[in-house]
Amino acid sequence: MHVEHEDPYKAIIDVANAEACDLIVMASHGRRGISAIVLGSETVKVLTHSTIPVLVYRAARAGLSSPYFAAS
Repeated sequence: MHVEHEDPYKAIIDVANAEACDLIVMASHGRRGISAIVLGSETVKVLTHSTIPVLVYRAARAGLSSPYFAAS
C-alpha cells in the first residue's frame, strides 16, 4: 500500500493541482457545534488551504438538496 499523504486534505489538494482542476466539489454532513470541532472536517481543511475554488454541497435531507457554500 502506498500512502501519498498522512493528511487526506493535502492529497485532495495535490491531486486537484496535478490534474489542473478548475473546481473542487466536496460534500458536507452539516455537523455543527462541538461535533464539528472535535471531528475535524476535511472539507474545512480543503476550504482553508486550497487555492482552487471549492464548492461544498450538503448531503440531501428529506429529499431536499442544494449547494450552499462556495469559496475560493
